[in-house]
Formats: sequence, structure tokens, C-alpha cells
Amino acid sequence: MTTSRCTATAGVAWPDARPAGRGLAAFLSLLADGWHRQQAVRTLGALDDRQLRDLGIERGQIETVADALIATRRARSP
Repeated sequence: MTTSRCTATAGVAWPDARPAGRGLAAFLSLLADGWHRQQAVRTLGALDDRQLRDLGIERGQIETVADALIATRRARSP
């Protein structure tokens, strides 16, 4: 049995894959941010009004607080 090598691509300059990798990393980071935001909204929404008041949050502020948590998370990541 003989093996043959494909030489059709010899000498071809392939584009650098790193920009695509950065794009993928950015996309995955956005997915993670969305998941974390959803979890924060769900967790805070499960608290009763007294518990939210203890945290200094009103029920109508849950979405805003979740957005702030994600912004803080982004600022802390390298």
C-alpha cells in the first residue's frame, strides 16, 4: 500500500487564523456574559421584596443591576 501526499497546497500562504480565534473568543465571551446576566436576573428575581431591600435593590432595578454586574465582570477580565 502506498500513500500519496497532496502537494496542491504547497507554497500557498494561508491567512493568519489568530484574528478568527479572537473573534471566536469574543463571541464566546458574549455568550458567557448573556448566561451570567440571565442567571443574575433569575437569582435576584427569586428573592422576595424584603431580601431585595436588604441588598438595596428594588424589584424594578433587577435588570439594571444585572447589567451592572456584567459590566463589572467585563472590566475585571483581562
